[in-house]
Amino acid sequence: MVGLAQGCFDKTIAYTRERKQFGQRIFDFQGMQHQISNIATQIECARLLVYNAARLKEAGKPFIKEAAMAKYYASEVSNFFLNFLKLNSFIILLKLDGMLNN
Repeated sequence: MVGLAQGCFDKTIAYTRERKQFGQRIFDFQGMQHQISNIATQIECARLLVYNAARLKEAGKPFIKEAAMAKYYASEVSNFFLNFLKLNSFIILLKLDGMLNN
């Protein structure tokens, strides 16, 4: 799920740097930068939860709770991000790029 969110995020960033509105890139709008930083933070948090669970497993320590937390949060982040994309009409771009099957 982290990979899905990261892939969508990377495509979205590229799109926001290309797309212009009111004479400037939409990436340059402060409101868009707040949304981008929020999503980037959530993706990084999900990644760190996965890494922590993997670290515990490799160390031979109990990791079930941490793995469940990582799976839950990563799926929440992916769903949040996909809903964000749908609301902002980027879903069309992702479908054209073949990132999503539905």
